[in-house]
Amino acid sequence: MLVIALILALPIGLSLGLLGGGGGMLMLPLLVYVLGVDPAEAAAASLFIVGITSAVALVPHARAGRLNLRVGIRVAGAGFLAAFVGGRVGSFVPRELLLTGFGLLMLGTASVLWRGRITQAAIARSNTRLLVAGLCVGFVSGLLGAGGGFLIVPALILVGGLTAPVAVGTSLLVVTVQAIAGFLGHASHALPDPVLVGALVCMTVTGTLIGTTLSPKLSPRTLRRAFAALVAGVALMVFSLELPWGATVVLIVGLSLALFQGQRRSDVAVHTSAAS
Repeated sequence: MLVIALILALPIGLSLGLLGGGGGMLMLPLLVYVLGVDPAEAAAASLFIVGITSAVALVPHARAGRLNLRVGIRVAGAGFLAAFVGGRVGSFVPRELLLTGFGLLMLGTASVLWRGRITQAAIARSNTRLLVAGLCVGFVSGLLGAGGGFLIVPALILVGGLTAPVAVGTSLLVVTVQAIAGFLGHASHALPDPVLVGALVCMTVTGTLIGTTLSPKLSPRTLRRAFAALVAGVALMVFSLELPWGATVVLIVGLSLALFQGQRRSDVAVHTSAAS
């Protein structure tokens, strides 16, 4: 199973390099369901792996000018303490509730990615908004053992007023800080196997270097939807293992209807805009 896990770790790093997030969302289920790691230890390991990998991915993005250091520091600073607190609180949350919450977060992210309705907001940057966004994302990231990239990228676009490419690069700075803070919160009660973590880090770093190279060459829409489908698939797998089948079916139907309605509204808006 270790060989399979190492192979699967490669696309996790790839997603971080390409999209600025997604690593924690996929790393936690890999550790829990493929390697059988306890969820508390898996959350700590996931945060450490994602933090190191994001730091590596940040370098080429920064060199290419896809980093807003000022906004990144504000959001990361707000999220550092919140991620640490979230990591400490995570030890008191039951396994089923933790994983179910993680699955819901993945479904919400997949829905946003598939619709592609996040656009740069024409609003002034607000220190208060950035502070609140950093606190909220940091706590959720630390609690669930995810770096929070797919929460941070939309926040940086909508609240920070950044373009999508700069938001991706800036999110890697925030993910690095919040992931390490969350790991420190978990480390007091759940230390993962250092050999396993080291092996997975090697694979995710390899994947993220490939991702940063491929990022300018791939269609953002195709990439976004492919990853949305992958995230939704993993979320439904988590639900099928942690919830009764009836609840899982309801979630699948609900997600399908939400995506259909959202896409229908988007298509209508596009046709209306074109007609005018």
